[in-house]
Amino acid sequence: MENWFNTNDNWFLSNRKYLYNDLLSEQFVKVHDEQLSKNYYLFIPSDFDIALVEAIATEKSKYTNNNNQYDEGRTPEEKKNKQFEGCLAELAIAKFLVQIFDETPSNIHIYDAERADFEYRAGEEYDIKVIKNSVEKKCEVRNSWSYKTSISDFCRMYDILGTYTHESKKAEEMSDFFFRPILQLNELSDAIPKNSIELVKSKKVKLYIVAACDKQQMISKGNYNKWMSKGQTKYHTTKINLLNSVDSFGDLYNNLFER
Repeated sequence: MENWFNTNDNWFLSNRKYLYNDLLSEQFVKVHDEQLSKNYYLFIPSDFDIALVEAIATEKSKYTNNNNQYDEGRTPEEKKNKQFEGCLAELAIAKFLVQIFDETPSNIHIYDAERADFEYRAGEEYDIKVIKNSVEKKCEVRNSWSYKTSISDFCRMYDILGTYTHESKKAEEMSDFFFRPILQLNELSDAIPKNSIELVKSKKVKLYIVAACDKQQMISKGNYNKWMSKGQTKYHTTKINLLNSVDSFGDLYNNLFER
């Protein structure tokens, strides 16, 4: 097997649009949580997937703030690992839409795959959008770590995250639908991991897709009440345990594109 981790990053960057499209069908394992009566989907990325996402994260991290959301300084490696987590989650959701919801790959657009470069452009960026039947819908992908708890306990206690505001962002338009990917450490820890790339490569962490909802559910079942980032950021959230299994979201997803 070829070691894709040694491939030149420029090759991945130059071909990323085509590579994302070609890789939109991968292996998922359905996991049933008997305690919560829910299904989750475990995403099993290939070495090729990981190498592609690492190349994107390496380039993208060059254009991100040196300080984190707590205004604490970050090293280039810390920035790269944080970008890697988000990029891997977005790729997993795109693949999920194709494999589990039978979406046509060409209908799915990942911003990091299609953007001209990695300079920040206010108002232009998105995670994923789907265009079909001449209808365009945007998907928000907000990933988190489960490092102190099991995946079942995380889903029992925590939320799917939507719109947020903070001091420099007074308002944000709500996306059309939302997915919740969770990075679950195999061995629990008291500290949030900072070495996600190493952990994913060594299979010491699992990525689960645990919940999804549309805008209407986010508004009707949730509330604008979740303070995060040491009280600096306020999220509109909905409890995961108020939502049906992520695979049952398929009908609502298809309804989004009815004209």
